[in-house]
Amino acid sequence: MPEEREEAEEYIAESLIKDMFRVLDKNRCGFLTCAEFRTLISGMSEVSVTKDEMEELIEDVDKNRDGRVTYDGK
Repeated sequence: MPEEREEAEEYIAESLIKDMFRVLDKNRCGFLTCAEFRTLISGMSEVSVTKDEMEELIEDVDKNRDGRVTYDGK
């Protein structure tokens, strides 16, 4: 039973991520530019991120260094 619960939780998390990305990708191009991502993070009033932390975040999400944040959820 724990395995089934874990699979269900992963499915729900994946669905939420996919839905959130669709909301953020307003022009439906399939990616967010790093500038859009930076604006999104900066606009979150509950979050205070330094310039260095922001660069680290972008480095983490822009794996192929193309200046885009792409969600590859199928």
